[in-house]
Amino acid sequence: MILLSLAGMPAARSTSVPAPAGPTHVLTLDQCIELAKRNSPYLRAADDALSSAALARKGLSGVRLPQVRASGTASAAPTFDRFGYDPAITDHGQLSAQIIAEEKLYDGGIYGLKVRQMGLDLQSLRIARKISERDIVFSVKQAFIEILRAREEITLRRQSLSQLADYYALVKNLNAAGRVHHTDVLKTGIQLSSANASLRMAEEASALAKYELSGMIDATPDTAFELSGSLDDLSIESMDTTITGAAPRSLESASNDLGVTRSDLDAEIIHREKYPTLSLVADAGFLSSLEPPAADRWNRFGYSAGLTLDVPLVDWGQRNLREQQQRLAVEKARFEAEAFNRSQAIELRTLSLQIRNLAQRLDNLLSTAKDADDNYTLTKSKYLGGAAPVTEVLAAQQLATDSRIEELTARSDMLKLSARAAQILAR
Repeated sequence: MILLSLAGMPAARSTSVPAPAGPTHVLTLDQCIELAKRNSPYLRAADDALSSAALARKGLSGVRLPQVRASGTASAAPTFDRFGYDPAITDHGQLSAQIIAEEKLYDGGIYGLKVRQMGLDLQSLRIARKISERDIVFSVKQAFIEILRAREEITLRRQSLSQLADYYALVKNLNAAGRVHHTDVLKTGIQLSSANASLRMAEEASALAKYELSGMIDATPDTAFELSGSLDDLSIESMDTTITGAAPRSLESASNDLGVTRSDLDAEIIHREKYPTLSLVADAGFLSSLEPPAADRWNRFGYSAGLTLDVPLVDWGQRNLREQQQRLAVEKARFEAEAFNRSQAIELRTLSLQIRNLAQRLDNLLSTAKDADDNYTLTKSKYLGGAAPVTEVLAAQQLATDSRIEELTARSDMLKLSARAAQILAR
């Protein structure tokens, strides 16, 4: 099992966070996460879905209560010579106005299965909300890390541009003194322009990342904010790189299992449709016939009670076909859940391997970056002494910049991979 987390990234607390108000406003990661949760339409939709499911469950509980309805009928059954219903049965028609109550005493256990399904639905929706909340945290972390990375890249590229500008001025002075060729000035100028273009691209990447984050923390994207801290403030606190046994169960795995169980209950409900149902029926009210004359009738008001037994006999195999289809759907859902668990276990192991490799590579990159800086300083000195061409100096300067950028990218990639692992392992 691996446990990956980011230092300085605790769960958002329920404190009041002001929205970005001006260019000097500084947001921490916790504040960004809280704002994103507060303004997320996905969490609001998840809350509404939970409320709807709770109402549906409450409504289902009323099915077990006696169902009461009012009923009124008026019918006529006249008889003519040798035509018409037997008046001994129809009394020439009926008038009624009754209150009827029906209580289902036995339904084959279908009600209990539906109650269990409703409970599973509520659990699934709660997990779905946790997944949405977890994904928001992950997206905010990714954007936050990217903004910090872009900001530090801008700093590095500005330093590189400053180095090249100083060197360009030096080469121009040497050319004016006749000590170097004009081609050295042109080559240095070209690299200076390239460095300036790289700086513009880094600034653009930073702006895009800020727009992405602002879209998550506010309904109206506004980049008039700054972020607190740096990549050095975010680190991988705890990581067990040895994964043994089954991979930890994720929220998606729990949701998939609930889906399989619910689908299995659907099949069981279809199976129990063949069971008989028993209901108690009672009525009270007015019931009268059109014959005989009113003086010879019993009291028109009264009540009755009885039992109704419904036994399904023949449906020409339709129920069995539906049950078989549902059983196949259950198996499909089970196989898909197993495939997902396997893929997620592989992803966790891949993340662990990538983070280990990046950690080792980062040590080498830090050493390489220092050596590249020393190499640039030495090569520039050799150029001043006429022992190195300008192209070698420019290559050394480019190598120093690229080494720092590569080291920066490796640090940000480690943090992003750690955030992804934390997303998978969230509970």
